[in-house]
Amino acid sequence: MTAVVPSPFHHADAGVLRVPDLKADPRDAPAHTAAIIRDLPALVEGSRGTLVLFSSRKQMQDVFDGLDRDWRKQVFIQGNLSKQETLNKHKARVDGGDSSVLFGLASFAEGVDLPGAYCEHVVIAKIPFSVPDDPVEAALAEWIEARVAIHSWKSPCRMPR
Repeated sequence: MTAVVPSPFHHADAGVLRVPDLKADPRDAPAHTAAIIRDLPALVEGSRGTLVLFSSRKQMQDVFDGLDRDWRKQVFIQGNLSKQETLNKHKARVDGGDSSVLFGLASFAEGVDLPGAYCEHVVIAKIPFSVPDDPVEAALAEWIEARVAIHSWKSPCRMPR
């Protein structure tokens, strides 16, 4: 016996997917990193809480190092503190009315619940696809492209546990 249970989330009202044209090919790591450094501050401007996910620790560190010194003051980067300390500091900064940006790898987001102002913006620097001809990855890529084409895919900022 099976049952279909509707989601308690109203996905259509939860967010908007935007894919900015960074004018850089993600396969060209230095150019892609430079484009993220250039565009990230404007992409997240006005957000109180932002989560930026990277598929590479090197790129995460390179983006952090390349950002303006004053802008870096609002960034908590995975690995500098424990995960819980990082999240607590992020929440305290947002609760205090300041902007806060979390930099982490995909694993950092697992089990993280950042409701409301703690996560108003999620930036994914590069979606890690394993092998381009893998049927599962090809289907996922096709699904994402279809959603981007109609600009209607929406998702909450809650990450699965």
